[in-house]
Amino acid sequence: ILGSRGTGKTTMILQHIRLYDNTPETLYVMADDFYFTTHRLVDLARKFMLQGGKHLYIDEIHKYHGWSMEIKNIYDMMPDLKVVYSGSSILDLEKPNIRFLFNNAGFGIHGDLDQADYVAQGKMVDLNVRALTEITTIALPYMTKGACIINTCSIASFVPNPRMTVYSATKAYVMSFTKSLRFELKKKKINVTAICPGPMTTEFLEVAGIDKGVSKAFDTLPYCN
Repeated sequence: ILGSRGTGKTTMILQHIRLYDNTPETLYVMADDFYFTTHRLVDLARKFMLQGGKHLYIDEIHKYHGWSMEIKNIYDMMPDLKVVYSGSSILDLEKPNIRFLFNNAGFGIHGDLDQADYVAQGKMVDLNVRALTEITTIALPYMTKGACIINTCSIASFVPNPRMTVYSATKAYVMSFTKSLRFELKKKKINVTAICPGPMTTEFLEVAGIDKGVSKAFDTLPYCN
């Protein structure tokens, strides 16, 4: 069971136990319990099974050092024991060495803001700004010397663009974010680059509502593809 911290994994596990496995044959443990400073998880599982245990729930497994090998040993040595474990992050669990992060997701909407759908504008900010920021922040602890972050920006980041007001503002954020982060990560030798393409013939135009004749700027600018 995976999920970010605070999403209710522990509550869900305890509710499941109460509804379906509320018997002496069930054991729930926190992997960061003080007990495990002097005891191994696999030994607990073996002792529990010898006492008739059938369902072992382990919460916050990523906080237990060497968890993956011990879980494998439990599965191999005790195939009849049902094991359920939770972790806060797949990155915490697998601890990857991320070499490239490519933040390419985004969309724009063409039109005057006073006639725009506020929900769609908010979703644009969520994807273009919030998601890029959160994903980068999550990935950074797993990036080392020589890694690279590439943020898809836009020529719209250089100046305000009426009728694409929010989109231009989000891309100005991406540009500023990229420049500052590049300076911060220079000492770690992690590169951060912003790509600023002009118009391209992709689904971006359809989503933005830009057909030929709708935008003088898009009709005039040369296309990258």
